[in-house]
Amino acid sequence: MKFGIGLSFYNDVEGLKLLLASIEKQVDQVLAIDGRYPSFGRGKGLAALSIDGSREVCKAYDNVLLVDYPATQIQKRNKYLQLSKRHGLDFLIIMDGDEYIKTGADWQTFRYVAQKRVRLDLSMYRIYDIRYEEQNGWDLGERPRLWYKPYECRYDVKHYRWFIKAKNHLDRPVYEGNAGRALIPGIIMKHNRDVRPKERNETMNRYEDWLLHHEIKQMKKKYNLA
Repeated sequence: MKFGIGLSFYNDVEGLKLLLASIEKQVDQVLAIDGRYPSFGRGKGLAALSIDGSREVCKAYDNVLLVDYPATQIQKRNKYLQLSKRHGLDFLIIMDGDEYIKTGADWQTFRYVAQKRVRLDLSMYRIYDIRYEEQNGWDLGERPRLWYKPYECRYDVKHYRWFIKAKNHLDRPVYEGNAGRALIPGIIMKHNRDVRPKERNETMNRYEDWLLHHEIKQMKKKYNLA
C-alpha cells in the first residue's frame, strides 16, 4: 500500500524545511498545495503563490508534487484529497506547514499497524499528535491524522468537520474530537510555531477568526436564521 502526505501552505519556508526533512524517503508522495487564501487579505498586494523560498524547498524533493492552487483553506485541503486517488495513495497523513515528524520514528511499525487496522473498515485514524510542548506536559491531539482511502473523504465548509462517503449517497459526517478512533503507533507529529514569523502567526490567527465568522454567516443563511 502507498503512503503519502497531504499539506497546504503559503510562505512557510522554514516549516517546510523541517517537515520535508523529517519524512524524507519515508512516504511515496507528498501533495503540497501552495496558494494564498483569496478571500482573506484581498487588495493588500499579496502574491498569489509563495515568494519566500517555500516552492524551491518543495522542488528539491523528487517525491513532492507542487500544486499551484490559490484558494480557501478548505478548498486546498480537498484538492490533495482528490489528487490522492490520481496518484494511487491508499493512506494520507494530514499535516500543516508548521508540523514535522519527531526524530526516531518507527516507520516500519507505523505502516504495519496501519495496514492491519484496515480490516476494521475504519476510514480515519489518530496518530500521536503533540500539539504543544508545555512545561506541565504534552497535550495529545485528538484530530484524525491518518486517512485511509482519502479520496473517499472530503472537508466540509464547517471548520474541522469531514464527510466520509457512504452507501446510498448518505455521507457520514466526522468531527474533530473523536477520541474513540484507533491510534496508530510508530510516529509522533509535533508542532513548532517558531518556524513562522510572528506576523505570519498573527495573520493565521486573524484568518481563523475570519473563517469561523464566515461559517456562522453561511449557517445562518442556510437555515434562514436572523
